[in-house]
Amino acid sequence: MQLIKAVLVFGVLLIMFIGEASASEPFSSARNQAMKSAKAPLLPRQAFNWQSRLRRVSLSPNGAHLAYQVKNNRHLQIWRYDITGQSHEQLMTVKAMEEMHWAANSEQLFYVDSNTLFLADMKAKSFAEKVYDLTDVNVEFLRPDPDLAEVFWLSRYLPRQRLYTLVRATVDGNEQTIISSEYPLSGFVTDGGELTIVEQWVGNNIQIGRVKGNNVLPMLQCVALAPCHVHHWNEENQRLLVSSYFDEDVQSLFSIDIATGQKQLIHQQPDKQFDISSVVTTLSGMPYLVSYQTDYAQHYAMTSASQRILDKVSIKTNSRLNSFFISKGQDVWFIIDQDPLHAGARFHIYLAKSDTWQSPFEHFKTTRMDQRWLAPRVPFWYTASDGMHLQGYLTLPLGAEPKNVPLIVNPHGGPWNRSFGKFNRFAQFLANRGYAVFEPNFRSSTGLGRNYVFSANKDFGDGRVQQDIIDGLDYLLAAGIGDPEQLAIAGHSFGGFSALAGLAFSPNRFRVGFAGAAPSNLGNTILRFSQQMPPAMAHRNQPRFRELMADINDPEDVKRLYQQSPDMHWQNISRPLYLWGGEKDNRVAIEDIRSMALRLESANKEVVLIADPREGHSPEKELAREAYLYMLEHALAIHLSGRADFSVSPLLKRYLGKTVVIDTANFTESINNVTVDAVSY
Repeated sequence: MQLIKAVLVFGVLLIMFIGEASASEPFSSARNQAMKSAKAPLLPRQAFNWQSRLRRVSLSPNGAHLAYQVKNNRHLQIWRYDITGQSHEQLMTVKAMEEMHWAANSEQLFYVDSNTLFLADMKAKSFAEKVYDLTDVNVEFLRPDPDLAEVFWLSRYLPRQRLYTLVRATVDGNEQTIISSEYPLSGFVTDGGELTIVEQWVGNNIQIGRVKGNNVLPMLQCVALAPCHVHHWNEENQRLLVSSYFDEDVQSLFSIDIATGQKQLIHQQPDKQFDISSVVTTLSGMPYLVSYQTDYAQHYAMTSASQRILDKVSIKTNSRLNSFFISKGQDVWFIIDQDPLHAGARFHIYLAKSDTWQSPFEHFKTTRMDQRWLAPRVPFWYTASDGMHLQGYLTLPLGAEPKNVPLIVNPHGGPWNRSFGKFNRFAQFLANRGYAVFEPNFRSSTGLGRNYVFSANKDFGDGRVQQDIIDGLDYLLAAGIGDPEQLAIAGHSFGGFSALAGLAFSPNRFRVGFAGAAPSNLGNTILRFSQQMPPAMAHRNQPRFRELMADINDPEDVKRLYQQSPDMHWQNISRPLYLWGGEKDNRVAIEDIRSMALRLESANKEVVLIADPREGHSPEKELAREAYLYMLEHALAIHLSGRADFSVSPLLKRYLGKTVVIDTANFTESINNVTVDAVSY
């Protein structure tokens, strides 16, 4: 009997050992790198807060030029790079630019600034021409026509008739309503300036139809909230090239014979774990390159020509995360390398005809981080408590034993979003301060298949989605990552909601919470966001909110969501909470954030609130971003005994004096009392 017991005990121990070894395996390389490296010096906040002057870059359709933005104090300079002559030229200065698009002729640039559509001549230095007034909330600029210069497309919602219209407009003021429909538009295809295909919300489904006059002839319907996207329509052989799900769990590429309804699977991610992120076609509409945002990124050549170039790019960049922008003729590739091993993005151009390379932005500094002090960041998969496999990322601080360091849970916003494998400044900032960082792609995260989104089952707050985050935390702790007595949770937007939920529903797990632009009641946020959107956009988003979170027109559904919200259970919050909010936020009302802070203050709980009167959903100005980082590192250092740069410039001190509106944690008082010399490195 004793022998049997000994064998059973040994067997259990062996299983536990194998389980721990298996759990630790994804982190072995990162663990070794972290432990063998010297401890990183405390880098200044500016190294993480700093933004490159180089902003949005766009390749012209013919591959002859790049248009790009350069931040210059409070303005943006618009520059053109001539790929043939390898020369840069500044063209104009603008106050702001919300979006920019090349015209079909590759000689002009459409851009939107302050509810106005402009057209700029990219051949010469000149003032941009005002093209269209977009102040009407019922009108949206969609895009320039891909074939006709000086032609662009608008959507216009007619509230009295409850009609959605698609308008073709020209820069000289002519407008033509091409189609009117009772159904919201989600996408469209043109050929030579003529509308051929529309994608529309019909109920909860996406319907694809051919345009005949003012009529739409249904061709294909995609199931609820699993959208179709048309990449090409071949009129001659009646075939659609579409990315969608159909009977697959991951978004894949299909060719569909409209006459027979037969679907042919063209490509999907081999592991069947990730959705398609982009499809490039040839001028004839044949698939050329298919890409996926996986743990990092995967690209698959669909022709022998694209395979040759892809092989060259892989050797040249040696990167795990490239993004490609390819000219219409496929002879010019603009490549952005965002490998997490690089502290800043790297830019390359490959010219297929001459088999030559260019690096047009080497003169721009893209980071102020020292490459030597990058913390290792790795993807991993774990099993949730109900058996579902979930994905996330882990960043480890240099020069420390991972099991002994504090661990920060950093959920992403959205929730219909995800964390990616590219370089992450926020995670690097926390790792530099001595923390391990866990970024969970919890259920409802996008890009990982239809079931990944739908299995959230609208269970937010004290529910399944939050449990995914806790399950990932437990997985890491079991794998020897993080000190279980030194945990914190920090996030922005929905990530901030998750931070509130962490403190409210796991009150003994986290020592401190940090929540930026955090809704405490998602029902309120859905309502506010819907009211702030242009009507047509709100109508397009209603099915997503209704089917994936809550139906704001159903009192019982709203009540259900509220009953498991941090807002209802705020009394459970016992650990310090640091809040940030922008008073111009059009998504999360500053009143809701302030209400949470006031209730905690009245209950004599530790709470700090920064309310910035000039910021929106996220801090945009440099000083506001620095204050955001300062409050975060201060909170973590005080409550997790981590390290921080407590030095404060006069500007930052004055800013905090004006924007810290609630403080029961002696946050503002400590600004004058603690210096960087008091920190143990």
